[in-house]
Amino acid sequence: LLYILATQGIFDVRAALARSVGYVAVVVVVLVVYAAVIFGLGGMVFGESQPSVPQQLFYLGSALALLLSVGPLRVLLDKLTYRFFYHRDYNFNEVLQQFSTVTANEIELNRVINKSLAVLVEALAPSYVSLYIMSPHGRTHHYVRNLKGNHTPRRYKQQLDIVKDILAELPRTTRVSDITAFETRQVAEDSGAQVIVQLMVKGEHVGVLFFGERQNGLPYSEQDTQLLSTTADELA
Repeated sequence: LLYILATQGIFDVRAALARSVGYVAVVVVVLVVYAAVIFGLGGMVFGESQPSVPQQLFYLGSALALLLSVGPLRVLLDKLTYRFFYHRDYNFNEVLQQFSTVTANEIELNRVINKSLAVLVEALAPSYVSLYIMSPHGRTHHYVRNLKGNHTPRRYKQQLDIVKDILAELPRTTRVSDITAFETRQVAEDSGAQVIVQLMVKGEHVGVLFFGERQNGLPYSEQDTQLLSTTADELA
């Protein structure tokens, strides 16, 4: 089952490994470094066998500091581990060839979408990618690949509503950081995406793609946006 999930692009093995290494690193740092600093420093300062009131307050404050710092520490270690697992560059032409193979050989919508997104996820390693397809009958179909698990379904459902009024102001492929109009950029940032890609056929919207931050912490490059523009035209 795990083999099937991995080969079909449903389960990202490297993302799972990166998360596992990150969590293990957090536990090791908390248990070893924090314990050594807190109890070692406490022993040197107080040097008493029976904890006094100041010593108890010191340990209580240290525990509170530990609690508040676990979140930022996990984010930092996540970025380091994801940068290690996703450090390699992709071959632009090879990715385009893989993408074209999918769109040429698959005719069932769900398989086209899932395999196409799997190719882009493998190349760019976003924290998530969210795709909305607007049908002629007024329905909206939603596909999502959430690799880091830090975005909620409610946030995804809000994305299209958040940006639909500004889509006409944006290029077909937009890095949110490149948007110069302040209010437009604020709206785009509220969607939680770093890149927004519009799927258009004969001037009409057929879908919108949202890409979260890259898992290695690096910004999206010009090559990345060129890749997304080319594949979006083919997917549309």
